Amino acid sequence: MQSDINCFQHKFRIEDAVLKLYFKVLRKNLYSLGLLGATPIHYKIGEWTRPKEPISDHPRKGGELWVVARESHARAVQRYMLKKYRMRTRIFQCRIGKIIKIKNRKSHSQRIKTTAVMLWTEVFPARKQRIRTGDDFCD
Repeated sequence: MQSDINCFQHKFRIEDAVLKLYFKVLRKNLYSLGLLGATPIHYKIGEWTRPKEPISDHPRKGGELWVVARESHARAVQRYMLKKYRMRTRIFQCRIGKIIKIKNRKSHSQRIKTTAVMLWTEVFPARKQRIRTGDDFCD
């Protein structure tokens, strides 16, 4: 049995099978962000989560479980949520089911729509998130 971890590429090799890890950005209470009017979904660490609606390959219709391929893209989503909505979020490495659609956006990161997501482990920030409000900082 071979067990080796390559953190730079976010790939795990377990018994000669390579599992690519993706990244999911969630609210502090492990609910989805609810962007584009999507219904919030509750996630649990180590359990597969599937959408409640029927799955569609349309970018805005059907069960939507979106992930990103890189940690830097997840950090960009995290900064966006903090700046626009003042919402603190958490980033998780995750495994995914079947890929339905890959969406490239010039102004945002690459997003991947999938049939299922399993949260693997939380990615902790290098520094604490802070919101500047006037002369003081809020945690």
